[in-house]
This record gives sequence, C-alpha cells and structure tokens, in this order.
Amino acid sequence: MLSIKFLFLVTTLCCVAYYVNAVFTEKQIESGKRMMLNICKPRTNVTDDELEDMKNGDFDKVSRAAGCFINCVLASHKWQNKDNTFNIDAGLASLKNLPEKYHEEGQRVMKACKDAAKTVNDKCISAMEIGKCFYENSEELRKILG
Repeated sequence: MLSIKFLFLVTTLCCVAYYVNAVFTEKQIESGKRMMLNICKPRTNVTDDELEDMKNGDFDKVSRAAGCFINCVLASHKWQNKDNTFNIDAGLASLKNLPEKYHEEGQRVMKACKDAAKTVNDKCISAMEIGKCFYENSEELRKILG
C-alpha cells in the first residue's frame, strides 16, 4: 500500500505546505491522507476492496478505477504530467514539506520510478504503473505507512 499511502502522504502535505510553507506534522499527514481519500474515491468509484488490494500489492486484481484513483491523487499535486508521465521535479520539490525521515527514501523511490509510466496514452493506467512502482520500490515506506 506504499504507493497509495505514500501518494496520499506526499500529496496532502504538498497542498498544505503550498499555503503554509512549513514541514507537516504526522497528524497533518494523516489528515491529508483522509482528505485525498474523500476527494478521489467518489470521483473514481474505486471500491474499498480495490484500495485494500493495492495496499496489499495486488495491483492485478483491481479495475481501471483504481488507476484513476491514483491519477486523481497524482494530478491533484501535479505529480503526473499532461503527457501522463511522472513529474519527478514536482515530487522531489514536495519532499521539503515532509518530515526529514521521509526525505532519503522518498528521493530514492521517486528516482527509481521516474520512468515507470509506460502506457502514456491512458492517464489511469499510467498512474497505476507509477503507483505500482512506488509500492515495489519502497519496503521501508510500506512499513512506515502500512
């Protein structure tokens, strides 16, 4: 679930930091994750089961709606470019708003996933590829956020 939780964490923090320009607390991070869930889940019709499947790394079990959910999270923080590739510059820039303990892992994962989007003709599938890459490349964040 690293991909989903990590994306929630970073994207929520980016929104708040944009206005506050400060490092988020763990409580603010949790609040941001809930906010992204409340915004993106209704927009995409992703099911609770699909969110749970992604949390468990079962990306092959989920529908296109799950990818659209990840796209919603990525797009809301400008982490997905108009050509549906991962916007690593925006992702790396947003790390400054996270507690220091997330910086090294976040940088490593983002660099590993910078070219993860292969199906760029479909924003939802492309987002799923990015999210899956995050999940597969960050065991430490899965532990922290899982």
